[in-house]
Amino acid sequence: MVYKTEQEVITGIAQAFKALGGRAFLVGGCVRDKLMGKTPKDFDIEVFGVPADKMESALQKFGHVNTVGKSFCIHRVVHPSFKDITFDISIPRKDSKRGLGHRGFEVTGDPDLPVKEAARRRDITVNSILEDPLTGEIVDPFSGMADIKNKIIRATDENLFGEDPLRVLRVCQFAARFEFEIEPATVEICRKIAPTLKELSQERVGEEWKKLLMKSRRPSIGLEAVRNLGVSKVIHPELEALVNCPQEPEWHPEGSVWIHTCMVTDVAAQIVRRENLDDDSAWTTLLGALCHDFGKPSTTRKDPDGRIRSPFHSEQGMRPASSFLKTLRVSEETEKKVRNLVIEHLNPLYLYKHREEIKPATVRRLAVRLFPASFDELLYVAEADYFGRTLKLDPGFPAADWLREQLRILELKSGGPDPILMGRHLLEHGWQPGPEMGRVLKAVYEMQLDGTVSDLAQAVDAASKLRQ
Repeated sequence: MVYKTEQEVITGIAQAFKALGGRAFLVGGCVRDKLMGKTPKDFDIEVFGVPADKMESALQKFGHVNTVGKSFCIHRVVHPSFKDITFDISIPRKDSKRGLGHRGFEVTGDPDLPVKEAARRRDITVNSILEDPLTGEIVDPFSGMADIKNKIIRATDENLFGEDPLRVLRVCQFAARFEFEIEPATVEICRKIAPTLKELSQERVGEEWKKLLMKSRRPSIGLEAVRNLGVSKVIHPELEALVNCPQEPEWHPEGSVWIHTCMVTDVAAQIVRRENLDDDSAWTTLLGALCHDFGKPSTTRKDPDGRIRSPFHSEQGMRPASSFLKTLRVSEETEKKVRNLVIEHLNPLYLYKHREEIKPATVRRLAVRLFPASFDELLYVAEADYFGRTLKLDPGFPAADWLREQLRILELKSGGPDPILMGRHLLEHGWQPGPEMGRVLKAVYEMQLDGTVSDLAQAVDAASKLRQ
């Protein structure tokens, strides 16, 4: 059968299980999103009254069935007409805590589990709503619809919630994404289980942080939850250190580095949407904004004139930024990009303020140091830093326009200019491979950045002089 919409696929699946004597419900995020006026991209379907061993054969006519999740009673259907949409079909299951961390559970499928008991194992009430795709009936055993209306995040079951520390991070990212309040009892549950966050794998921590930053218009809501629920004290001391770190009121009337960081991250989220950045660049920009002042707690001082200063905080921020990023298990390239953004985040504004005396070599060297991060990513972080405060500032960020014009004039790209002189050129002139060749190539490239070498003949001549 040809299905024209994903809803037709869902209806077909529900009808197939109805024919087997069961009942299928849409569950979790897809129901929540629909009730909140959002379009779901993935669909979870829970099937009651059908044994697990009949699932796969019933689903095969709807597309390729991935049985990787079979041990967890989950089958993923990939329909050829909707390859970007996932359909995860499962039977109800009971989880029993047997070990540490998010994976320390024994999972048992039970197709005869009552609907309310199946919904009870879900983390928060807004994720515990079910919908019958054949009738449109909404089943809401834990008042999730009321919590959507009141913009509340509430644990579905206090005892079951506390068994999984990952749920603390999920509450943080849900608070940011939905812009909901966390009800007091759920706050207390999260605080009690926060010490067990150390059991979680870095991959799972990183996944929740990515959702918090990438899917939120105001990531600061999630950041405040990270602090309020005790997450930063347990696994992110780099964030906790920002809370009581003061700043010079003339430049930062908003207050502490923590407040500034929350504001900067919100501005970065606006920039990501304004520029319609791809996922990689958005992730890099948001992490750069979050980490940009990690060096201030170790460098901030009050000078004899009474002013608060944080000398060399950009350079000193590299180490805590790397430490934080490792707890998120980001890729090596992303970590290097973010470190470079932290080190260089003040330079766009500095170069603009001193533009009358800035030489092309300075801009070229910035390009070399910045790589693999891009100039655009640096300018986005610098812009977020500039506007992430309560100062009354003129609209626009002229430093970005000026630096982009310099890049155009100098024909510069991220990573700096390609070297004019290569090892093969020296080999052609009788050089032998070795340390001396590497030293000379590096020295000639520095001359190229300075502008004293601009073609191959000049480069070869300079190398010959350096050899003598």
